[in-house]
Amino acid sequence: MNIKMTGIDHSNASIEYRELFALTRSAQVRLMEQMKDTYSLSGCVIVNTCNRTEIWISYEQDSSADPYDMMCNCKGIDPTEYQPLFVCRSGAEAVRHLFELGCGLKSKVFGEEQIITQINDSITLARETGTSDAVLEALFRNAVTAAKKVKTDVRLIAVDRSVAHTAAQMLESKYGSLSGKRVIVIGNGEMGRLTAQVLAAYGCEVSMTLRQYKKGTAVIPSGCRVLDYDARIDHFNGAEIIISATTSPHYTLHYEDISRVYNGSPHILVDLAVPRDIDPEIAKLDGLELYDIDTLGGANIDEGTNEGIRQAKVILDEYIEDFETWYQIRAMIPKISQISEIAAYDVENRIKKSVRQMPLKPDEQTRLCETVNKAAYKAVEKLMLGLRKTIDAGTLDEYISSMEHSAATEGR
Repeated sequence: MNIKMTGIDHSNASIEYRELFALTRSAQVRLMEQMKDTYSLSGCVIVNTCNRTEIWISYEQDSSADPYDMMCNCKGIDPTEYQPLFVCRSGAEAVRHLFELGCGLKSKVFGEEQIITQINDSITLARETGTSDAVLEALFRNAVTAAKKVKTDVRLIAVDRSVAHTAAQMLESKYGSLSGKRVIVIGNGEMGRLTAQVLAAYGCEVSMTLRQYKKGTAVIPSGCRVLDYDARIDHFNGAEIIISATTSPHYTLHYEDISRVYNGSPHILVDLAVPRDIDPEIAKLDGLELYDIDTLGGANIDEGTNEGIRQAKVILDEYIEDFETWYQIRAMIPKISQISEIAAYDVENRIKKSVRQMPLKPDEQTRLCETVNKAAYKAVEKLMLGLRKTIDAGTLDEYISSMEHSAATEGR
């Protein structure tokens, strides 16, 4: 399969390195367009989450295509500097990785569900940008569908299934009950809203920051108050817990600002962003505890004894097989369509005489013939596509080529 990916993630790189390759939405668009145009790729998709950045490509002929080198060239990076931190996969290995990634088997927070949305958003952005292709569309669509099936049918147990829940669980282990704890959540994006919603459900008094230009359009979770973003430093000492979860490339809390106002009372700060939102130097201030995304991982999972993982992989195997079969026969689809059209045309011609003898109006006869034509087309197409489940791709190609020749001969 002409599919390759390269990626950096929490399993082989600390947050200091991952944030170097974190991309804003606009940066993703620019890089996908640049890679596709520069290297004449068939498709390019970027998966960018708080724990990983992955570059996915598909191509027609050039088997030497290397997405890591392509990315480094486009970003002006020396490829030798960070190569040990990246993993490259191709073909079936890459396909399986995406499917396992989609259902949370490779997440820092084991089994977390947000990754499904993130993968779906990745292919959507590539489609809107014009850098996706049929192969990557089918791959990502099947991975998302498989992940939803796993989510519905399997209970993947390790820790709570989202970073927000894991953060709340960590805070509860520190404080005991969170009821009545004063919390500021910086960020009104998806992660910020989810975190605010979770903590409000735990009984916290949650204030969510909001920039002036977003007032009136932003969604505020039930039970949460609004705090002007520019006033976040002034309210710092009034909160026992401060969580930042934005997509900003800059710090939301700087050491200089906090050291100027901090009164020495105990605070817990949680940084859920990559690149990081909270200046790490803040942790040097007495009385402040700072946690980032790398401190919120799940327990070590024994895949050999985890029944949920076994069940998930059974489901994934089925969807992976379907994708691989589609990939193998996709080149045959034009031939199958041609054969189906010829067969449908032949069936329509064979019934026309009988249809003319029916007590129907001319337009009704025409509609009946068209209906039979469509039904015949679908039936022949379904039968030929069904062969892929019983014979290998090479034999199927021979059969279809033979039928194509016969159908063309009969059609003349």
